[in-house]
Amino acid sequence: MNNFLPILYSGFWDVPRIFLVEYSNNIFLFDCKFDEIIDDYPNEYKVYLIPEYCRNDLKIAWDYFLNNSPDSIGKVLVAEVEFDETKRKFINGKVLKNLFIK
Repeated sequence: MNNFLPILYSGFWDVPRIFLVEYSNNIFLFDCKFDEIIDDYPNEYKVYLIPEYCRNDLKIAWDYFLNNSPDSIGKVLVAEVEFDETKRKFINGKVLKNLFIK
């Protein structure tokens, strides 16, 4: 699992619905909130870059996201995120590489 990165998640329905991952000295938040209109989870995550001042304290990072309305830096299909076999510990880092290549 040399391309896999550890995640910290909150909320799970088939897969983590919101999680933090560190990549290239940055922390990214993937968010897939339940959509009341379609009465289901959407098929994509919105991806956010957590500000530098939050990086040393993940509680601050969660609070930053919950208390602000940061702009998404991109979207990733849930199906494009490769999780470990438990779907709770790691993701394949290639999804982040691909986010910046597009």
